[in-house]
Amino acid sequence: MSTKSVILLGMLILLQVPAAATEYYVDIQNGSNQTGDGNIGNPWRNITYALAQISGTGHTIHVAPGVYDKSQDAGGLSESFPIQMETGVSIVGDQGAAVTVLDALNQSPRTRVIQAVSIAAGTVLQGLTIKNGQASDSGGGIYMSSSSMTVQDCIIESNAASSSFSSTYGGGIYISGGFSNTPLIDGCIIRNNSTVTSSSNGIAFGGGVFVSGAVPTITDNSIIGNSASQAVYSNPTYGGGIHLSSCPGSSITRNIIVSNSLSSTDYAYGGGLYLISSSGSISRNLIKANTLGSQGTRAGGGIYISGSYSGAPSIIRNEILGNDLQGLYIGSSQVMNNTVARNGTNGVYVIGSASIINNSIVNNGSHGLYGSSSGNTTVRNNVIASNSGYAMYEAAIGFDFTADYNLLYSNPSGLCFDEGTTPIGTLAQLNITSGYTNNLEGNPIFADEASDNYRLTSTSPAKDAGSSTSAPTDDADGEPRPNGAGYDIGADEYYAPHAADTNTNYVIENFEMLRWVDDWANSLITQGQLDELKAIWSCLNGYKSDGFGGFTCR
Repeated sequence: MSTKSVILLGMLILLQVPAAATEYYVDIQNGSNQTGDGNIGNPWRNITYALAQISGTGHTIHVAPGVYDKSQDAGGLSESFPIQMETGVSIVGDQGAAVTVLDALNQSPRTRVIQAVSIAAGTVLQGLTIKNGQASDSGGGIYMSSSSMTVQDCIIESNAASSSFSSTYGGGIYISGGFSNTPLIDGCIIRNNSTVTSSSNGIAFGGGVFVSGAVPTITDNSIIGNSASQAVYSNPTYGGGIHLSSCPGSSITRNIIVSNSLSSTDYAYGGGLYLISSSGSISRNLIKANTLGSQGTRAGGGIYISGSYSGAPSIIRNEILGNDLQGLYIGSSQVMNNTVARNGTNGVYVIGSASIINNSIVNNGSHGLYGSSSGNTTVRNNVIASNSGYAMYEAAIGFDFTADYNLLYSNPSGLCFDEGTTPIGTLAQLNITSGYTNNLEGNPIFADEASDNYRLTSTSPAKDAGSSTSAPTDDADGEPRPNGAGYDIGADEYYAPHAADTNTNYVIENFEMLRWVDDWANSLITQGQLDELKAIWSCLNGYKSDGFGGFTCR
């Protein structure tokens, strides 16, 4: 072959596969796998086809709006599921998950939507809806093995892992691998996924998300309406929303974990979250209205933590509201700055030596704190009020609370049931009981209990009444502690509300904003004050002090 022929052949190869480019484009409506070249003006039709054309790393496939499924099957132009991720090739729906849909259509035989095996960090799946995937054991929506992939701003819905022969794991997302794997799940909606087993020895784990043996970061997601169920036999279910197993240093932060469920005639543990042999942090989440079914042995409607891995996870600045049975079921965790309210039975159930400091444990259906098994748990600076049983209940002689500087109020059974034998009804009796000192009694006077607003008001006896020993440096809103003469008791450190907030609920409402506009029109406030108020008014979840005389959004 002549030199000119070799050069010409090389040029033709370069024209056919634009390997030097880093941005590729797919469009189900306007693309073509026959004549497209993957450029923005001449896109391919399918993601599966695009992945087959690309080699190397550092690439992004931009996916145009549309439904990518098996319905366009003429001529082999439809997607092929599962879509196999490749290291260094990100897949991005540029116009977002609401309009860019990967739909596996609940195919038979079953197929996942996305599969990622040995995918390195830096590979991103973003802006896509991932739905109707089916797996026989794990990961109906997304299956990740030995991978550190990022899943961001996606909707992961109506996927399932179901089997009549085995256990099932992670209906929405399944992740496994070694501790060097650090997957990120960020800003996603994970809803209505399920794990179901009808096997005689099968267990259902993690209806929404299941992670084993990795170090995940799960942040800013809405994890709603997922379920794990054992359909026939008396076998356990664990983790309706999230299940973590052997995950050291994991982070579960700023998620909405609501209305997830378990169902079993045997054991149902962790309606919202179940963690076993995992460490790290669970922080700033809303964990609400998760359920455990009506049969079998059930525990931890909000959070259930079992075992430890170089220390149990810390539980900090969460709202744990209206879950089945216990809000928290823990062993040796640090529990700080949480609001634990309106749960079905006990607010916090402890079976080890925990540290429970500066929480508001209110309006739960049985005891505020329940200690069982053995251990010595520190209880300090907590508001424990209006629970239906005792404020603190020691169920066994081998278990002790060391409790000081707590504000107790309206727990009708009494202040304490000591070591499974002795009811204590008065504050004078309590503070001479071994392990109990400097506790107080009185109405905490919250801002608005009916709306789950357990912030302190200016006349609360919890103000400045706590201990500085082991106290956190901020509160549930992230406002600095202490503010005033001392540390406040409970999850909230009192800060005076904005002058415009006449009903002191830490939300600027329309009538309050209009009043200040009138004041501005009448030159009673400055333009700068009005501008500040406009910024606070726009805070969707209310405002908080910034600790420096100003205000910011919660």
